[in-house]
Amino acid sequence: MGMVFLPFALLLTLGGQTQPRPVIVELFTSEGCSSCPPADEMLRRLEAQPVPAAQMIALGFHVDYWDNLGWRDRFSDAAFTARQRAYARAFHQSSVYTPEMVVDGRTGFAGSAQGAAVDAIRDAARRPSAPILLRIEEGTLKIHLPDLAALHGTVLWLVITQNSLTSDVLRGENGGRRLHHDAVARRLQKVGPAEDASVPLAIPAAWEKDQLHAVVFAQDPASLAILGAASVSLR
Repeated sequence: MGMVFLPFALLLTLGGQTQPRPVIVELFTSEGCSSCPPADEMLRRLEAQPVPAAQMIALGFHVDYWDNLGWRDRFSDAAFTARQRAYARAFHQSSVYTPEMVVDGRTGFAGSAQGAAVDAIRDAARRPSAPILLRIEEGTLKIHLPDLAALHGTVLWLVITQNSLTSDVLRGENGGRRLHHDAVARRLQKVGPAEDASVPLAIPAAWEKDQLHAVVFAQDPASLAILGAASVSLR
């Protein structure tokens, strides 16, 4: 049995301290973009120095619109680009760009703007969050939502992320560089309308399990605001 993440939004206390609120931080990035490695590094710094009262859950989405400009990013996926374009419509942006960071589905800004990131994460940590409980049983992810009413009308998404990935980029704007990535989205899957669910986890052998996490979040399909989230290690 895997780890179980507690319902942070219930404000449980441990040792007299309130547990932090999960905050989803999405970075839209590409190995073909010379401005992206600093944003990737900033994402790691944010995880290493967490914002008080927030449990930051990082998701690195590698978009595919750089793939024909000198270097094909092996982690890119058209589904990630479609996700970013949906945010652009929700935020009334005329176009998409990299690097872009989106916090809790509510606000987007330049992915290397650390001050804006800290402010957005701090603001998100102050908002209510519906609890999501996760556990692993015999290769299946079990999702339990203790407060279904709070998530009425939302959609559950599952992302598998992987840490400690390295690429030697041979061409394009980052040609000749070795790039390091954490929290790379390897799979994005819509689970369905918010309800308790069981999701089989078919993990390719090449994905090292001790570097993998399953992230589940509930998102409003209209506003794209994220109303609850949790993460569990697959090791």
